[in-house]
Amino acid sequence: MQFKCLAFLTAALSFAQAQAALSPIDVVEAIHNVTDISSDALATAKGINIQNALPSGLVGLDFTCGKIVDDFRQIVTNVAEDIKVLGVNSSNPNFPPDGQLSICGALSDFIKVHQDLLKTLIGQKGVLSATPLTAPIAAVLRILEAGVDKLANGVIGLIPTCAAKAGDELKQLDGTLDEAVKAFSVNVPGLPGMVGSPVSGPVGGQ
Repeated sequence: MQFKCLAFLTAALSFAQAQAALSPIDVVEAIHNVTDISSDALATAKGINIQNALPSGLVGLDFTCGKIVDDFRQIVTNVAEDIKVLGVNSSNPNFPPDGQLSICGALSDFIKVHQDLLKTLIGQKGVLSATPLTAPIAAVLRILEAGVDKLANGVIGLIPTCAAKAGDELKQLDGTLDEAVKAFSVNVPGLPGMVGSPVSGPVGGQ
């Protein structure tokens, strides 16, 4: 599966050209593409349970959980690429109100899906703790937390029409991200929460 990002604009355009060409549709599509990955990860996370894991044992459970980590890594990568392109738009384009509302709707959808994903992961912690992937999950969530904030704040700068609503939704997502990071952090007496390498490569045997 291939994922489109705002960063793909730079394949054919210089940064200056990308800034001039950026449109509401570009922003909406980029957000939708990240949302699609979150939706895939959500479907996988909802399917995790001990009963499903029993036929293939912990190996099968590790593979499924590894896919979730890989999906999160892809989300982190796409978010980082989108931030780069939005970063060159220091003079935010004046999108028309209808374009701003489209972007706001896409951002709201992303936040909802991502919150559902995080809450599902938190609810599955008991099963996930049977795998060695709790630390990598916590690590990638920490990076994602910072990336989502940067991306959302960059997008919010493009949508003054609905910035207040988007800001409130982002605060809720930040709270859920904090909860998820705490849930999956590995606590060792005398040491801060330990995390693994979040983006070093595939985990799920892919």
